[in-house]
Amino acid sequence: MPLVSVCIPTYNSEAFVAEAIESVLRQTLQDFEIVITDNCSTDATIAICNKYKKSDSRISLYSNEENIGAFPNFNNGLRFAQGEYLKFLMSDDLLEPACLEQTVAIFNQFPSCKLVGCSQQNVNEIGETIRIVSAYPESCLLPGRTVTKDLLLKMSNNIGAPTSVLMKRSDYEAGFNCSFYYFADFELWLRVLRKGDYYFLKEPLSTLRIHKESGTTDNFKTFLFISDILQLKKMFAPFMAEDGVSVDEWTQIIEHHIMSYVDYILLEEKLTEDDVREYILRMKSWIGTKHVDELLKSMANLIFYGFLRMHELNIDARWNKGQVNNLEREIGLMTKTISWKIAEPLRSLRSKLPKSTT
Repeated sequence: MPLVSVCIPTYNSEAFVAEAIESVLRQTLQDFEIVITDNCSTDATIAICNKYKKSDSRISLYSNEENIGAFPNFNNGLRFAQGEYLKFLMSDDLLEPACLEQTVAIFNQFPSCKLVGCSQQNVNEIGETIRIVSAYPESCLLPGRTVTKDLLLKMSNNIGAPTSVLMKRSDYEAGFNCSFYYFADFELWLRVLRKGDYYFLKEPLSTLRIHKESGTTDNFKTFLFISDILQLKKMFAPFMAEDGVSVDEWTQIIEHHIMSYVDYILLEEKLTEDDVREYILRMKSWIGTKHVDELLKSMANLIFYGFLRMHELNIDARWNKGQVNNLEREIGLMTKTISWKIAEPLRSLRSKLPKSTT
């Protein structure tokens, strides 16, 4: 059995997947297998992976007959992996040569450790460094429950993406919770850290590529994060209560984070209707084609929820006059559309009905 299983989930990754595989092959620790799970790619991804598979017996490739969604495809990697330790590597990301060796060594040094993370280097599409992201200023071992509470209070995945994490395969248990759209990895880290400690390595041993096709970016801009935050609120309410955070305090914390995210999307990102349509089309590959109808219904409910909560928390105080004018202009344009004009007779009829029947 290999010491480490490196799982690479792929979907239309022809631009980057070869670099990802090469970064594993260059590891100073060579006792590994590479498990590639392809989610019904339509480009040259499978051909590229097959080329590497033929040249190295440690590489296996499994192809889905249909796109089952990102997190179910991650769990496929867990199903086929045989190593004692498991490392996910997104197909557009990279590992530094000493990544496996240094992270595995931490488990040997600290038996209480359940999860090892590291600083990550963010790069653009052509590999230029954008920034180095570090959860803590120095390498350190931290109690899992302390880290869990801190992450929940911030509602931020400071541990990082799966590429920046190493765990024992047995601690993944059933894997990623596929009822989450955006925070499935975050929820898994929280779940594991309730059972043991977290070690952070200051050295940037993982490289994450930031680009416009990133699935998690699309999730965020379609308001799906609201569903995930509300689910985390319910799941971890007992844990927070044990650590002295009352139900009312926990609710206020969750509301604050939701509104902060909504503010950012509407006011900073200036999300438009065309943007949402584009993200929905691209999201099909992230959630799987079977769940598109569910996605649309969830989005409608969550966008309504976001606007409703902003109204209840005094939207006028959050938007300046220029933004209000822009909103009024958009409403004016909407009233000139054919669909609005077609619905006019229905609105007129409704206004004439007795209030008891409306």
